[in-house]
Amino acid sequence: MLVMGHGPFALGMLGAATMIVGKQQDVHALGLDPESTPEAYADLVERHLGPDPREDTLLLVDMLGGTPANTAVLLCQKCGVQAVAGINLPLLMELIMLRSEFGPGALVELAVGAAPATIVSLSALVDRAQDTGHFGGVE
Repeated sequence: MLVMGHGPFALGMLGAATMIVGKQQDVHALGLDPESTPEAYADLVERHLGPDPREDTLLLVDMLGGTPANTAVLLCQKCGVQAVAGINLPLLMELIMLRSEFGPGALVELAVGAAPATIVSLSALVDRAQDTGHFGGVE
């Protein structure tokens, strides 16, 4: 599992997940430095994955359309790895905890299905709490 993103995003995301779920084997992060070119970042990722990336490799990318996502798309085409864009901390932790039970393809489906539940309007929760006297299960 490789978290990819712009600047310190990937390392920060993995660091936060590690703080909550503990250090994980075979979960890594590679950030795109501002000085790096798309080609240099792609080379860095490919070197990290090695000469023969496994089909059980899952790439988790910060956002669609940027250099990390474009690199992931190239690796999906070239090596058959799986990838998902739009990763956030709750999704990363969920995928880390489920990776021993599911393969990368199933994890991608789980991530896409779970994504809407990881984005919550706190303002709406506060409004509901004012109406009901209960803060929506986020205690």
